[in-house]
Amino acid sequence: MKTLVLSTLFFFSAFVSSAQSSAAIHNVSVNSNNFSPSTLTDVQVGDIIRWTLNGGSHTTTSVSIPAGAATWDYTFSGAGDTFDYTVTEEGTYTYECRFHGGMTGSFATSLVGLSNQNSTIFSTFPVPFNDFIIINHPVNTGVKLIDTYGRVIFTEDASSKEVTGIDTYHLDKGIYILILKNTDGTVTTKKVLKN
Repeated sequence: MKTLVLSTLFFFSAFVSSAQSSAAIHNVSVNSNNFSPSTLTDVQVGDIIRWTLNGGSHTTTSVSIPAGAATWDYTFSGAGDTFDYTVTEEGTYTYECRFHGGMTGSFATSLVGLSNQNSTIFSTFPVPFNDFIIINHPVNTGVKLIDTYGRVIFTEDASSKEVTGIDTYHLDKGIYILILKNTDGTVTTKKVLKN
């Protein structure tokens, strides 16, 4: 039995290290009197919004955000300075420059068929997890685990299996987002905690 568990852990460790990729980055230019583009609509949970200052004195400051999302207030230090924000919750985010009241922007996330925290779609074990997490899910389901910075920790395309194991010994303690996507387009997300 120990040999089977160690072989499984080795397999998943090798698979995780080869499956890393990065989230989409949405660039916003901070100009003399506007954010460009001022509206983003194709943002997904886990994506990164990157503001880049082209000149002047500006901030990017959250005005309204979805419940559970982190606020931000960043003052740019000079031309070329950037600020990255990782999207962790579905919904609409609005922001402004504190120095220029009419300078505003927004981005919205939407996941088709999202059912957040829906344990009838899939379950995880153990809760919270430590060095390994097991996900029970329907067949033909792709699995992705991302951190709160939007980095993809693990990804697996849809397959005929109903159980996915992820070796997580190398991860820091904290909250991660598990995203499952069925071949019919249904997407389900769940926050999971590593001790």
